[in-house]
Amino acid sequence: MNDEVLTGEQAWEKVCAFVQNDGRFKSATGIVFESRVSGNRIYYKGGAKNGGREEDLFKDDFISAFNALPDKSATNINSIKDAVPDNFYKKRTSFIAILQGAKVLNA
Repeated sequence: MNDEVLTGEQAWEKVCAFVQNDGRFKSATGIVFESRVSGNRIYYKGGAKNGGREEDLFKDDFISAFNALPDKSATNINSIKDAVPDNFYKKRTSFIAILQGAKVLNA
């Protein structure tokens, strides 16, 4: 992980800047996603996931999930389960991938 310890709000801002600048990130399985920011959501899509339709990450859920990572690493992703709605928890792999793409977490 980066030496800098970010709050959830700071991580959101850093990811939004990444999305606005580039917006491409890769999952652990190599799927390339494209993303965009609109208001309090990050939209993303890639590969055959979800039939090619966009999915979204809401700002409040994103911040809650990030703050729930006890050591701010991808190794404890299951720890966010109680901190976020079920529909966000199902997006945890994409959540980690976009954090890694934005260099908030190391791969």
